[in-house]
Amino acid sequence: MKIKIIIILFILAFSTQLKSQNLSDIERISSFGKLWGIINFFHPQIPYGNINIDSLFIKNIENYISNPSKENYEKSVSGLLLDLGDPYSRILNCISDDTSKYIQGHSSNILKQKDSIIIFSPDFNFVYEVVSKFYSGFDSCYNIINKYDYILIDLRTFPIEINDENKYYIRKFINDLVGMFSDQFLYLPTSRSRYHKGYESEWFSDDSYSKGWIIKNGNVLKPFSLYRFNNKKICLIINKNNAYISDYLRTIQNSENVNILSVGNLGLFEMYDYYDMKLTDDLVARIRLSENINPYGPDKFIPDKLIDSTTDEMVYQESLNLFQNKNRKVFGKAIPPRSYFLSEQVNTYGELPYPPASLRLYALMKYWNIMKYFNPNKNLFKKNWDSVLVEFIPKFLNSKNADEYATSVMELVSQINDSHATVGSMMISEKTRYSPGIEIGYIENKTIISNIKDKEILKTNKIAVGDVITKIDGIEIDSIRIRLSKIISASNKASLNRFINYQLLGGKKDSNVKLNINHNGSETVLDYTRNFDLFEANKPEYNENQIWKIIDDNIGYVNLDLLSKSLVDSMFDDLSGTKAIIFDNRGYPMGTPHDLASHLTDNPLLKQFFQQILYNRRMNKITQVIIILK
Repeated sequence: MKIKIIIILFILAFSTQLKSQNLSDIERISSFGKLWGIINFFHPQIPYGNINIDSLFIKNIENYISNPSKENYEKSVSGLLLDLGDPYSRILNCISDDTSKYIQGHSSNILKQKDSIIIFSPDFNFVYEVVSKFYSGFDSCYNIINKYDYILIDLRTFPIEINDENKYYIRKFINDLVGMFSDQFLYLPTSRSRYHKGYESEWFSDDSYSKGWIIKNGNVLKPFSLYRFNNKKICLIINKNNAYISDYLRTIQNSENVNILSVGNLGLFEMYDYYDMKLTDDLVARIRLSENINPYGPDKFIPDKLIDSTTDEMVYQESLNLFQNKNRKVFGKAIPPRSYFLSEQVNTYGELPYPPASLRLYALMKYWNIMKYFNPNKNLFKKNWDSVLVEFIPKFLNSKNADEYATSVMELVSQINDSHATVGSMMISEKTRYSPGIEIGYIENKTIISNIKDKEILKTNKIAVGDVITKIDGIEIDSIRIRLSKIISASNKASLNRFINYQLLGGKKDSNVKLNINHNGSETVLDYTRNFDLFEANKPEYNENQIWKIIDDNIGYVNLDLLSKSLVDSMFDDLSGTKAIIFDNRGYPMGTPHDLASHLTDNPLLKQFFQQILYNRRMNKITQVIIILK
């Protein structure tokens, strides 16, 4: 799978107090960047375009690197989460969760009767009993409740802390209880989360990659056939500890005969999917990963009334008052979900070859997170990807100028060991784009001249194809190759040496380069001017009028870089009498491997093998394929 990486380099002067980093500083910045990456790719609010994800990182990391400390790190993480405008994404151990005010209402009595009113306060023991026995024994309770016109159901009796098993019994009971209130099918809210099919390009359109939503449909609630509370006025009394049934409360609220009274502020009452991430300094950040789509009303659950009183008599009186409200709003019909998903907009920072520290870290974290979540070849990385982040944070922070920053970026990209990963910028291009018109090869661990494009150089007879280069500008060639190998991403040694050969003589336009060359058995030092475009200097030379030809009277030669599918048949007709054909695969075949294989063999395995050789660009040690025809 091809991965194209384009890193924008920036320039701007910046001074920071984070001049030398200890391990704690690096670990804090590392965990901050990982947290930002999860928010960037998985928080449900980012696709709507209301949050500038770049500023989210830059603003809050600047707060830390300007004054690195444990306290300031916590402030920076809190700021990152607060800027989302999402109270559900937060630092868990920085939130006061005082539930003492909202403890259970009644757990001693299930039923309390007064005039035409009955108060039903099911505690967990009652719920467990009726659900586990499939409502056996519920008859007597139901018969009493069903005599009354006004039913107050106090759900504050449910446990404050609840495990998954207990949650199952309570949710099952509420599910059936809601079915007793309504003679219609009701629908629980739908949940949806973000998904990515690869990493969608920020620069060009590519249908291979996309992003969107994964939908988890809510359950359909059916009328409960065993027990029905028809034509009754019902009020559910809740508090913040009933959050694990908020989806049911949303749904039943749409019934005209059901009111909901909240005792105390509900706080974080919605049910979402979360990811709890452990950060440095024992912090735990909770990131919301989903959003709810309510088929009957607004995004947020709103009770019919909210009161602060904790006195039972006052609570019940307020519940009865709700029955007198004849103008109660029932939402009635579904609100279409927001289905759009904005593509990320790339913020440009002008010509910034040397950006401030916050932008340098931003570039590092964005690239690192993209590779973490979307590179399919992480198992081929030579280093642990987490350790790479720790290694490069000080390199990016301590880059003193544009050259050092560019080197750090290139070295970072080289860590993925992929020949398709490149780094580009105007600054790099200006400093490396030109050569003296000499093409380089690498044979038997020696750097040799493989071609000379500048005909003026040839006229001097001081240099020839096959000469060995030992030094460039007085520096040993092996030292230069080692230096370049650290900033070039390559899948294997053959690719690495090819890319090094390409860059060895690169420099500024019209600049001079001094070469030490072994020519005709003696070493000489020659000066040349870089006046050839690097691409043109290394471009293979073909005679475009000879896509194929016969050499040595009986051997066919085919340039696959020029052979189109429409010419395959003609090529084989012309070369059918030769004893062998050389297929030159040093370029890129023009979609012909399948057609070629079909002419060469009927064996499906051999066909597949031949196509694999031609298409697999990682097999750079094989530059020509010779097929013998009999």
